[in-house]
Amino acid sequence: MSNIITLNDLDLDKYKDASVVDKLRPAHTFSPDLKDRLYGKKQFEGVSLPWQKMDGILLKTKQLSIWGGSNFSGKSSVLAQVANHIALQVPVLKMSFEMEPGETLEKMCKMAAGCKPSQEFIDYYLQQLNDKLWLLDHVGSLDHERVMGAAYVASNILGIKHIVIDSFMRLDIAPTDYDKQKIVINNLVWLAGALDVHIHLIAHFKKPADSRNTGDRHQVSGSSAITDLAHNCFLVWKNEEKAKKICSGDEYNDDEPDTVITLDKYRSDGTKVNQWGLWFDPVSGQFCETSERRNIHWQGAVRFEDWIEGA
Repeated sequence: MSNIITLNDLDLDKYKDASVVDKLRPAHTFSPDLKDRLYGKKQFEGVSLPWQKMDGILLKTKQLSIWGGSNFSGKSSVLAQVANHIALQVPVLKMSFEMEPGETLEKMCKMAAGCKPSQEFIDYYLQQLNDKLWLLDHVGSLDHERVMGAAYVASNILGIKHIVIDSFMRLDIAPTDYDKQKIVINNLVWLAGALDVHIHLIAHFKKPADSRNTGDRHQVSGSSAITDLAHNCFLVWKNEEKAKKICSGDEYNDDEPDTVITLDKYRSDGTKVNQWGLWFDPVSGQFCETSERRNIHWQGAVRFEDWIEGA
C-alpha cells in the first residue's frame, strides 16, 4: 500500500463546514501584509505602557495578555494605572468583578490627579475620558460566555479596543477544571482576534514557596494553557519584606523597588524575560519610575494646584 496521499484521495466535502479549503492561499498573496509588518505601519502598531523604562513594549490588538501575581501583589492596581494610560490612546472597557465601578473610578481618578482630586478635577477627568472608558456594573462571578458577550457589544457598538477582565477566577470556572479553563482561554484568544481587540486577563499565582522570588508564568494557578496560549505574560511582584518594615517603622532600603513587573512572555518579537522595578506612591496610588516617586502626569501636566483638594 502506498503511503503517498494525493488530493484525489481526500474527501474535501467533510471539511467545507470549517471553510478550511477556502483559507488555503499561496505565500505570495501575503506580500503586502509582510512588507507592512517589516517596513510599514504595523511595526509600530500597539499602545504603550505608562512607564518610560518600558518603551518599546507595545500592546497590539488581536492579542491576550495575562497579568499574574500573588494575592495582594498589586496586579489590579498596576493594571488600573495601565488602563488610565491606554484610555488616553484608545477606548477601554474595564470589567472588575471584585470592585464596584465607583471604587474603581476612585482609584483611577486619584492616580490621574496624583493625590486626592478636587471635585473640579473629577469633572475634568470624566470629561477627558468621556466615551474612552467604560465599566461593567457587576460585582461577583459571571459566566464567561456573558463576559464574551459584553466584550462583543463593547467592541462592535462602542468601539472598544482594550478589554480588562479582573479576574479569571471570577469567570465561574472550578479551580480544578483544567479542560474548561483551556476552552475559555482558547475562546478569549479567538475573541481578541475576531474583534481586533487586546484582552487583559488578571490571573492569580499558586501559593508562592518564597515571597522573595518574583516567580515565573508557570506559577499562575490553574491550567498551563492560561499562559501557554496567551500572547504576553506580565507578572506583578510585591516586595513584602520592605512593606512589612515600612508598616512597622523599621529601617528599610528605599533603593529596593516596592514592585517588580516581569515580562515573562512577549509574542510580538520574542523578547526574552525582562524586569522593571517600580516604587509605590501611597498618596496617589501610582507606581513610579524611581524612588523619588515622581508621579506620571496624566494627560500631560494635569496637576493644576487649584484643582487639587487641600492644595
